[in-house]
Amino acid sequence: MVERAMLSHQQLMKELVNHCKARASGTVFYNLESGESARMVLSHGGICWVAYQDLRAEAAIDAIAKIVSARFSFNPLLKLAIGEQQLPSTSTILKRLNSHGDSQEVKQDVPIVTDVVSSIDHLEGPDENRPFEQIQVRMTLESEAMEYLGPMARILCADYMKAMPSHLNHGEVRQLINTLVQDINDERKGQQFIGRVKKTLNIV
Repeated sequence: MVERAMLSHQQLMKELVNHCKARASGTVFYNLESGESARMVLSHGGICWVAYQDLRAEAAIDAIAKIVSARFSFNPLLKLAIGEQQLPSTSTILKRLNSHGDSQEVKQDVPIVTDVVSSIDHLEGPDENRPFEQIQVRMTLESEAMEYLGPMARILCADYMKAMPSHLNHGEVRQLINTLVQDINDERKGQQFIGRVKKTLNIV
């Protein structure tokens, strides 16, 4: 395996911003020489969970902003979020990540990153025309339904999605959610399931 090169603060920011602009979903890793890793979970380009060492949420954002260099990696099939976090908007997070540091390289890059960040401000809300990858929808439904249905969630999701196309529109996703919630024999839990799935997939 070829080892990834160490990236500067400037290069890390550009990689992260590019993944946000591409509406990527998955986990971003900043892997430091010390063996530690900073993690940021993306959902359709939005940063929804942040961790570094024993820090979480906004405290982790401020600590990650101080990282001078690291190896960048991204896993689109992995979401290492444990519990919900109350975070500012993605554009605000990116600006804070880029605001720290006294090096000339960082200072020179601020206008570049700020310009790019401003172009993703419109990504904060749901986009009715955005297609969903089937694998992402299936993993989300399985993950959330496991809490209420146990291992049966995987079987039900596979059955309900076997005739679905590789990319789904909002209507098809809503139909899947409404179909699966009928297997949760508890109205309160069903509403919790619907809310969590919609939040993860960023749909209304």
